[in-house]
Amino acid sequence: MHAELNALLEAARGRELTVAELRDRLNEIHRRYLGDAADAPDWVERRREAVAAYDDFSQTIERHHAIERLAKALGVDDDPRS
Repeated sequence: MHAELNALLEAARGRELTVAELRDRLNEIHRRYLGDAADAPDWVERRREAVAAYDDFSQTIERHHAIERLAKALGVDDDPRS
């Protein structure tokens, strides 16, 4: 799951996704790896925060902060060199 979340972050960083596409891909990843646990409040909140962060990223000049929020919500490192 971690590799797919990193790939999702890189696609987001490159602005390759719409907000809806990010939401759908994240839901798909969580469903595949977590099954019914994807509906637990913590995972639902992480998805909500990831979508909100990406929405901010796509609309603001403070993109670095928004990408940090997105990485945190995805549970991955925001430094692509890591």
